[in-house]
Amino acid sequence: MKIATVRILRNEFARVSAWIEQGESVRITKAGRAFAVLHPLRRARKNDLSWPDFGTRMKRSSPFPEADMDQAEPDSSR
Repeated sequence: MKIATVRILRNEFARVSAWIEQGESVRITKAGRAFAVLHPLRRARKNDLSWPDFGTRMKRSSPFPEADMDQAEPDSSR
């Protein structure tokens, strides 16, 4: 985590802003004491959408977890 004083934040905001854009958190100090932390925002992108694995979920929630339905033989008594 980078540290910047209020004076640096005021006079060199472009430099501090570049740190934040690169993903760095910045602790702001005033009179030698930390009073704020700036974190970069995480923006959700359209391509970040991930779908859960429904097949695995169904297998876990099955009342017969040891039975493999893909390999079950058809009922030949009919």
